[in-house]
Amino acid sequence: MMKALINRQIDGFIIAPAEGTQAQLQYLKASNIPFVLIDRYFEEINSSYVISDNLNATFKATKELLRNGRKKIGFVRYKNELQHTQDRYNGYVNALKSEKRKDYEKYVCEVDYNDPEDFKYQVKK
Repeated sequence: MMKALINRQIDGFIIAPAEGTQAQLQYLKASNIPFVLIDRYFEEINSSYVISDNLNATFKATKELLRNGRKKIGFVRYKNELQHTQDRYNGYVNALKSEKRKDYEKYVCEVDYNDPEDFKYQVKK
């Protein structure tokens, strides 16, 4: 698909990359075709990107729940290696550690984002 757009003489791309698209991004980079990633980035690819501060947002969300007296705070994370997913998890962990909480792992469930039934199963565990 990208090659078809390149053949149409596209000047640049805005891309919301999915896991496993690193090779396509490397191709664009090697071809000197400008692109900006949105919402995600890959540390191994030197590129421009615009993202949310996922780490700080999740840190603040977790702290808000703690401030409101919540003790058992669950976290659903998807089975992937995307940076924004890891940043969100780290924000959750950092907030709990800042309150000297060590029991957080038992409230984390990791689900396959391609399997809606896995989500239901993991949350019920």
